[in-house]
Amino acid sequence: MPLDKETSAVRQKGLKLKEFTNSDAWGDIKGQLTEKLVALADITTLSEADPMVMLQEIKVRKLAINLVMGWVREIEGQVNQHEANESAFRSIKEESVIIQF
Repeated sequence: MPLDKETSAVRQKGLKLKEFTNSDAWGDIKGQLTEKLVALADITTLSEADPMVMLQEIKVRKLAINLVMGWVREIEGQVNQHEANESAFRSIKEESVIIQF
């Protein structure tokens, strides 16, 4: 049973993301990002200034951390969705083979 173009494109993208996140490169990149985010979250690095300025900087740092970590979770979530889709496709394919006999 051939897949339509859109389904095929979604599967290809999911496969590429899965291969990338399973690679050593992803682990290295994620580790480096995590180190940078931990450093960014360290409020002891704030320069002593007006409390309102410090509060604003904390807000900006938090926003940046949430943005990057949200992106990482999104990528890994897409990989998990791809794996669930592949399992569903295998089941559908197996059922269609049984029905065709």
